[in-house]
Amino acid sequence: MEQFIYFLSLIILNFACGQIKNTHSGNYEVIDVKAFNQKIAPVDGTAKDIMRMYYPAKVDGEEGNQIITVKERNLENGEVEVELIHDNMLDDSVRGQKYLMVLKKEGNRWQVLSLKKNWRCWKGRGHEDWEIEPCR
Repeated sequence: MEQFIYFLSLIILNFACGQIKNTHSGNYEVIDVKAFNQKIAPVDGTAKDIMRMYYPAKVDGEEGNQIITVKERNLENGEVEVELIHDNMLDDSVRGQKYLMVLKKEGNRWQVLSLKKNWRCWKGRGHEDWEIEPCR
């Protein structure tokens, strides 16, 4: 009986852990940041400000229910990770785009170390998870 409870606990734990979604999972398309780093060299501001410079889109509240969220997280090595999600887009196939930027502030200037993106499709138009395959 004790072994049964142990194995049942393992199965439940495995199932529960499988339900937790990591928003950074999936494949990403890598974006070259050389030109963008030259553009931001004289700019001061927060890491979120740098992401908004790269992706300046704004949501028009008059149509649809689009939302743009920007989250910032300090990494252990002094770098900053910024995630921007533009969801419920006004597009017939692409539901959302996600950008993941890693930056480091050197002195009073930011440098983008990496930038990548992926997207998800509307139901019936392709993958609904964050991936890089084209939507239909």
